[in-house]
Amino acid sequence: MMMLDYFLNLKLPTDPTRIVSVQTRVDDMMIEHRYGNRDRFAVRLSLEEALINAMKHGNSFDAQKTVRLQCVVTPVRLVVEVEDEGLGFNPSEVPDPTTPKGVGRFHGRGLYLMRNYMTRVLHSNGGRLVVMEKVRSSKKV
Repeated sequence: MMMLDYFLNLKLPTDPTRIVSVQTRVDDMMIEHRYGNRDRFAVRLSLEEALINAMKHGNSFDAQKTVRLQCVVTPVRLVVEVEDEGLGFNPSEVPDPTTPKGVGRFHGRGLYLMRNYMTRVLHSNGGRLVVMEKVRSSKKV
């Protein structure tokens, strides 16, 4: 049985209540391709972090701005792009939350989580675009 690739292209309002429905749609595509629970958890968490970062830090919760999301799910990998309309940022300037100085901070863990749960995380367009890739794990756990 040949599995088709799945593609999602959305323009979301800057509204955090929309995040769960997007996570569910991506998760459903991963289920169709029989991704394991660990991969699905990693993507759900990373997608939530990327979307909330775009809405909060990028778009400053400005209801006039949108977040663009594209996602491709194949039997071997998932690639998701999240782009906001904000001013951008330099990801290398985000403090490491595992250092003694970073542990006491209340913010700054989202990027760290994305980098640790996804196979690859890249930023471009002045920090307004994050591209995350998750290569399917060999185990279905």
